[in-house]
Formats: sequence, structure tokens, C-alpha cells
Amino acid sequence: MQNCPPAARRLHHPCEPSGGIAPENVISTLGVLVDSSGQGYMPIRSPQAIAKGYQKPSYLLTNPANNATVTYHEGTQIFTDPVLEYTPGAASAFVVDRHEYLWTSFFREALNTRWETHNGFLNGRRIFHTDFVDGKHFEPGNPDFPELANLSTGLTINNSCVGCHTNNGRGLAPVAGQLPNTMAVKVSSGSTDAQGNALPHAYFGKVLQPQSRNGGVPAEATVNLIYSTINGAFNDGTAYQLLSPNYSVQVLDQAGGQVNFFSPRMAQTIVGLGLLEAIPEATLLQRHDPNDSNGDSISGRAVQVTDTKTGDQRIGRFGWKANIATLEQFTADALHEDIGVSTSMFQGPACGANQTACRNAGPAGIELSDVRVNLVAVYMQALGAPARRPETVNNADVARGEQVFANLGCGGCHTPSMTTDYGHPLAELRGQTIKPYTDLLVHDMGDGLADRLTGNATLNREWRTPALWGLGLTEAVNGHTRLLHDGRARNINEAILWHGGEAAASQSAYKAATAVQRNDLIKFLESL
Repeated sequence: MQNCPPAARRLHHPCEPSGGIAPENVISTLGVLVDSSGQGYMPIRSPQAIAKGYQKPSYLLTNPANNATVTYHEGTQIFTDPVLEYTPGAASAFVVDRHEYLWTSFFREALNTRWETHNGFLNGRRIFHTDFVDGKHFEPGNPDFPELANLSTGLTINNSCVGCHTNNGRGLAPVAGQLPNTMAVKVSSGSTDAQGNALPHAYFGKVLQPQSRNGGVPAEATVNLIYSTINGAFNDGTAYQLLSPNYSVQVLDQAGGQVNFFSPRMAQTIVGLGLLEAIPEATLLQRHDPNDSNGDSISGRAVQVTDTKTGDQRIGRFGWKANIATLEQFTADALHEDIGVSTSMFQGPACGANQTACRNAGPAGIELSDVRVNLVAVYMQALGAPARRPETVNNADVARGEQVFANLGCGGCHTPSMTTDYGHPLAELRGQTIKPYTDLLVHDMGDGLADRLTGNATLNREWRTPALWGLGLTEAVNGHTRLLHDGRARNINEAILWHGGEAAASQSAYKAATAVQRNDLIKFLESL
């Protein structure tokens, strides 16, 4: 693979793979977009390389099922201040931005997507949005996928990828009497491997599955959740109240015994993951400072994990604890543990070593091919990172809030900007200067946010810095604003107040800030 220098990153540059990118003035000349089954499939938009300020005209797509032509009027979609730096002529991954806040905001494809990647995006999107029990697509009008029906036949959390990552966004903690079907409850033996990764529970494995689709295999467990309140006040006397969750595991399969080590994890937003995957490991290691050798009170740690596909040691960057290195492994792990689908990376049923009935029930082989696992990874790689909303770009409150963000030291972990590698397999992801506001390292966040996954208190306090792009679209996409790993924070303000450990100084400074400064900071974060 050839590494292209910045000056060579141009549309149709010979350094790019054959096929190139569609010219800047082309909308869709394909007419019909067809997936691997030969059926027509409607994407949110057709691919195009576009610059800031361009207003997109309407275009036509034809559905081959009934020869109906649909006109897409997108004159209101103007490309405004993006989360990616724009260089004239460069294939930067701008995304469609609207003046409205829409539930489809996280569905959009990066606009520098090449035609060959676009085909993988469509097919991966179809798998991601299909129910593995009945084969139906979650969007009315898109075709069923019968080949995926009845693949989820054992223990499971949900039936589809989008079932947990609601509208490609976040999950939600369960209410009383509800199964935890948009969050995973990780479990372990309490011990860890040499890299600090939790070892599976002997009976229940890595994740509790609250549902079973096989009458001979009982569902494993569910959780009960009760909140207590914590009252506090800012330095100016303004009162606040936090919700402190108390989870308890209700074992359904009594043969599994007690569960003493567990961690509820809300499904995370999937937009922009391809760009995060493309950040060089060397960049992450530059910020690796577990012993705080530079004395800045920030001791971020790069997590060493094993790439399940290759066996190589990699830097983890996905998941709440950064315990997964690649989007292919992220996909295969979720298919196996959350939906109950076997792949070459994780074969057989998602059971613990001692869970005999589950293991005997199968499946014995591979249910979803490597090709289709890769298509789901390509879909996530090609999802565009959301741009900042037009009304916030030149807003004085937002500008002041960005300065408050810097003054409070938030950027010590939520690193504003990074540049992706020039060697990523997808040309679209190479050499992009992005603004995700994360360092992808794990940090000690204090006892207040610690989970109970292992017997190691230090590891339990560590959490990977989440990216902040798209934060202001959470309510539009998911209908709620719950944040943090278990959804305890009802809004951004509460999420900040829960920060402890390495972030304690920033949290204290936030409490000492004026009401205007706090509101400006929230407005800035909501603009991302």
C-alpha cells in the first residue's frame, strides 16, 4: 500500500486505488443503487465529494421493484463548518448537515466515499439494520434479507445491531421491569489477563444475555436498577442533584450461581468510528503517560489488546474500556455476544466454559461470513462524522464556551484534533485532520464512576475518553440525553459533575465557574 503525502491527496490522484472518487460536480449517475442480493436499496444520500458552502440540488433515484422514481429535494442541506479541516482539492469527509435536528443525523455517509466503498457501505448498512430473527429491515420500504433470518437462535441481548445502537446512536439503561436490551452487562471471574483485560465468568462467559431463543437453553440473567440521589451545589450556591445507580443481577439460569463481578455498558454512537480507527498508534502512544511523568496530573494509558483476527498486539480504541482494536473485531464481538451469531473470529455459541446446555445447542460452525462481517465494518468506517450545526458556528456563546473548555483543562483528555494515518486500507480515511475530542486512552475517573468488573480497583476506575462529536444531536437521534457508560447522567451538566480521578481538577473548576461560563460550555458541547 502506497502512503500518500499531503500534497498528493487530490481527487483522482494516481496514489489512490483505481476507480477514484466521483467528480465534484456529479450527484448520482447510477440511477439504481443495487445491493448484493440484486434488490434496489435506498440510502440516505448518494456519494459526492463536496466543499464547505455547497448547496445540494435535488436528484433522482429509481426503485427497480416498481420502477418508481423518487425525487430527493435537499436544497436545505448546506455544508457548514465541518468537524474536519477543509483543504481545497482534498477529499475531506464532509457530511450532510441540516438546519433541523433529525433522528437520521447519524445515518449519513461520508461525502468523499468512492464508488467501490459506497457499494460496501450500502451492503453493510443493510446487514447492520436487519433483524437476525425475521430478516426484516427496520426501515419501512427497504427489502427483507431472508439469508439473515433465524441466525439468532440462542442466547441474545437484541436481534439487530441497530436494535442496541438506536438510530446509530446510544442505548438506554432499563427502567423497572424492562430487559436491558440496548446495553450490555459485562461479567467476569474477577481476574484479569496479563494485559489487564477481564477474564470470562466460568458459566456466563463475557456478557449476560437476558433472552433465549432456544427452549432448551434458559436465559442467563437480567438486572434490576434503583437510583439514589446525591445533592450538591456549585460554588455560587446553585443546587444540583445527581442520580447514583445501584445495579443488582437477577440470575435466571440458577446453574450459573452468583454474579459478583459485572459492569453495565450502554451502547455507544457509531458515527466517525472509521476515522478513529485510522488514527496512528504512534499518535496514541505519544499521549500514553500512565505514571504522569510530565506532571500534568493526566495519566492516560494506551490499552494493549490482541487482534483476534491476526493474533497481533494492538492498541485498543473501541468500547468503554478500549478493549477492542479494530472495527472488524468490534463487529464480530457484538454479533457473537449481543445477537448470538457465530463468525470466524468468535465461533460457536456465546457461552461460558461450564455452560453445557448452551454449548451443546450450538451453533457449531460459522453463521456469518468474513465478507459480511467486513461489510458491516466498512459501513461504520464510511459513516460521516457529524458537522457542527449552522446556527452555532459564529455564535458568541459557543465561542466563549470553547474557551471555557480549554481553560478548565478538558482538552487534556478530550483532545480536540488529530490526523489520521496515510496507510489505512480505505483511501477515504487517510490523512484527515479531524476534531473528535478524544485521546482514545483510558483514564482513572475516580471511585464515583468505578464499575465492579474485576477485583482490581484501579482497572475498575478506568474508562476510555469518549469522542464528543455528535453530542448535541443525541436528543434528536435517540430521544434522550443520557450519558456516561451506564446512562446515569441525564444531561451534559451531570456528566461533567460525575468526573473524578484525573478529571477532578477540571470538575472542581467547573463547579467554581460562573453560571454564564457553565452555560457557555454546555452550548459549545451541544454544538459538536
